[in-house]
Amino acid sequence: MKYCGTCGQAASDDSGFCQSCGQAFSNQATVYLNPDTDGAGCDLQHNGPPAEAGPDRMSALNPPKAKAIRFRVLIGAALALLLAAGGFWGWQNYGTEARAQAKLDLGIKYLSDNDYEKALLAFNEAIKIDPKEVKGYQALAKTYTLQGKYDDAKAAYGRGSAAVDGPNRIKLRLDLAGMYIDKKDLGEAEKIYLQITQEDSKCVDAYIALCLIYLQQNDKTRAEDILKKGLTGNAHDYRMQNALAEFYIENGRKDESISILRTSLALKPNQSEVYLLLSKVRTEDKLIELGKQWITDNETLSGNLLIIWVLNGQGEYSKAIDYYNSQTQSIKDDLTARLLIAEAYARQNEKERAREILRKMDLSNLKDPYALIRAAAVFLHMGDKEEACRWAQRSLELDEKLIEAYKILAVAYMDTDSKTTKEWNTRYLLYSNQSVQYTREAMKSGLMTETDDLIKRVVFSDNTAQLYSQGLSKRNDGSIGKYNIAWTNKVYMDVKNDVAYLAMFLNGEQLRFHTREGLINCPIAKNQMCKEIIIRLHHPKVFYENGKEVIRFEAYGVNSPEAAYHTADIIWKGLIPLEQHLTSHGKQLESYIFIDVPTQGQ
Repeated sequence: MKYCGTCGQAASDDSGFCQSCGQAFSNQATVYLNPDTDGAGCDLQHNGPPAEAGPDRMSALNPPKAKAIRFRVLIGAALALLLAAGGFWGWQNYGTEARAQAKLDLGIKYLSDNDYEKALLAFNEAIKIDPKEVKGYQALAKTYTLQGKYDDAKAAYGRGSAAVDGPNRIKLRLDLAGMYIDKKDLGEAEKIYLQITQEDSKCVDAYIALCLIYLQQNDKTRAEDILKKGLTGNAHDYRMQNALAEFYIENGRKDESISILRTSLALKPNQSEVYLLLSKVRTEDKLIELGKQWITDNETLSGNLLIIWVLNGQGEYSKAIDYYNSQTQSIKDDLTARLLIAEAYARQNEKERAREILRKMDLSNLKDPYALIRAAAVFLHMGDKEEACRWAQRSLELDEKLIEAYKILAVAYMDTDSKTTKEWNTRYLLYSNQSVQYTREAMKSGLMTETDDLIKRVVFSDNTAQLYSQGLSKRNDGSIGKYNIAWTNKVYMDVKNDVAYLAMFLNGEQLRFHTREGLINCPIAKNQMCKEIIIRLHHPKVFYENGKEVIRFEAYGVNSPEAAYHTADIIWKGLIPLEQHLTSHGKQLESYIFIDVPTQGQ
């Protein structure tokens, strides 16, 4: 084997020319590898002039090329060693993280089943594997809190604070303050939250928690003052804006909230909470006017987004799509606008159009967790549980405290896997940086932060289906009518099949329901007595009233030609028919009276 003295390329001994650079071997110094030597020694020969005596034979042969060969060999060996070492340490780190996470997941499973002792063991093992991972201490301390072992919880938070870094210490102190709320020691909780705000004026969670403490003490003045103080240092944080706006709304000062909500929407257009708060301030028609006013005031994007959101809320999906298509390209390219239109297509059952919009958005490269949550909610509405869960989990990788994501994951599994639903609820309970009391309220009713408007009215409880079916239980008192419907004028929504189930009493009224095809008469004739029934409303038109999703219908009385207008709250959503829920809880479908309100085409 020989090497070209010009370019260093290897060649066979009988080659006359270098196939790489074309030089003739007879016109250049050629470096030979002596086959009689140990390959590791690489004894070199050459056919050029005799090498001068000296310690470095390589430099005498062909200085730049021969050195290059040796350099490449040495560098290659060094890189191999570095890669091997890096791979080893990387594998070690990955192994540590994976093993610790496996123990955390195991502990969550145990805790979801109320097996506290096994959960504690798993969380302690996670800490032993990775002492710097904050989640282990959070989970351990929250488990002690759930047991009422507050001293043990405090000790766990102390261990964690000594082991983790600065930002994670704040998380543990927020959790510690939450523990004192659960212990009914509001004074100590207030003390910790105030210390956090003094050390980190950007900690919005601490200001909001202080507001909740003062409201619990019925001190509205201090609640307002702390929110204003938080807003002073966090004017660009939409959560702080929303918190003050909600305070004004709940205390009858709705007009003062408008400008704050306008700022919030400009800061974060694809959030859901601001739209829900606005719906508590103005009626739908007034919100349309408000959106037009914002456009006049050069808040073009916020105004247009509000109008599209209201049209969706009114069930006017075609109008929302037409309005969107009439806008400038900059509005049509806006992320939130596209998500709202994907929702509109999904809600009027044009699922492929909705999917096409989402595909073009390249969700895998989105870094906005709220946009991913809204996309996940659209998939959930279309009944695509796998995609909904995928993007909800991706949003949690970007922000692990988003209650909206946990709610989507919980409702996605509610119909078929209540155990997994409980596990997602447990994860939020452990990592929310709130007290157990506030966290449970947030998961059940959205008091702390409303979930996405597509799923915000879901009741999160593994026994919701059982309670609903019990609410339709047979009477035992022998009175007229077969069933005692505890869920009167409440709605279960099968979002996959686009059917609303409304339990109600009829006393001879003629009913008309709002659907996306228009007002549809209930097939029960006027004056027909049918006490307890379940209405199956196909393609219902969903409205937003006072932050709630509702179904609207009209009732004409037996002796009155005038229509009385009614609403029924959507309290529960799922991906399977109500009949399937009932049978899964041992109910006989023939025991119920179902009345179908079909669409025009049925």
